[in-house]
Amino acid sequence: MELEQIISDIETEDVDVDMLAEKVKRAALLVKLCKTRLRNAEEEVKKIMAEIETDSDEVDQPGEEDGPAVE
Repeated sequence: MELEQIISDIETEDVDVDMLAEKVKRAALLVKLCKTRLRNAEEEVKKIMAEIETDSDEVDQPGEEDGPAVE
């Protein structure tokens, strides 16, 4: 992973001072992208869970679709 390589380079001092700022900027961009993807995935999971909950409620309450019972 690119972010891991950047961190490794910085930690082991394999990066010269001139490239340090660029690597830090790139790392910050990668972190931001990851956070955005995680937020999007979290929202998608919430939607799916809400749909499952709604479907489960409909299955748990049989007979409501048929209307009131006629005697």
